[in-house]
Amino acid sequence: MEDMKLHCENDPDSILGIDRTFNLGPTYVTNFVYKNKKVVKKSSRDHPIFVGPVFFHWDASYYTYHSFLSHVKARLDADVKYIDIRIGSDDEGDYYTKRLKNRLFHHVNRPLKNSSNPDRLWTNNNCESMNHRFKIATDWKPQILPELLTKIFDITKLHFIDIRRSIYGQGNYELSELFQKFYTSPYIWGTKTPEEKDKLYKKVLAHKTLTDKMIFSSNGKLVIPNVKRLARKPGQRHRPKSAAARTMPRFAK
Repeated sequence: MEDMKLHCENDPDSILGIDRTFNLGPTYVTNFVYKNKKVVKKSSRDHPIFVGPVFFHWDASYYTYHSFLSHVKARLDADVKYIDIRIGSDDEGDYYTKRLKNRLFHHVNRPLKNSSNPDRLWTNNNCESMNHRFKIATDWKPQILPELLTKIFDITKLHFIDIRRSIYGQGNYELSELFQKFYTSPYIWGTKTPEEKDKLYKKVLAHKTLTDKMIFSSNGKLVIPNVKRLARKPGQRHRPKSAAARTMPRFAK
């Protein structure tokens, strides 16, 4: 939750996906996904998909989802001013025809034609990719609840293990361009104490610079560099307002 919140708070292009997975065990599994901008996959050079909050529930009623999403919203609202959530569906019968179809047309198809930044529009591939990971972890067989919890927890745990390994160039990921300053050679990493390793790892997790310091307008159509607060003249040193006048000293004749 904390890592997902950090991305929502500090990356204007961060998009959350949410989807429900079936046939994993006795409960439904609904989970958030997001792309982690701190690392890239060595194979594809793309940011990996991470698991956010996971909800195990016995039914799919409105009140059940309301309790889960209200909890997530409450955790995010304190620091995140704007959240862009994309909702995926597995073509669940009448739900698609009666409710989702019109929403897709008005909120996905139409904005895609008018938007100058289509990368921020909804795609369900991220959700489906994580659903596939869940199915592989369970060997495509229903699991009893304790085993299902353990397998999904292990997937989440592996993601952050790979972030830690990326600090010294090992594992499936490597640090993204904005996080290269945290890179440590394997030899130097091996000489560090466990406390020093944990401290560096926590710095990577807590670092909030996820973009190249660009400012986005609220509708996503205008992007400008986040420059200094004031444009100064070349060589200007004193403050711009009411600077003390400097005069040449007068000498007695």
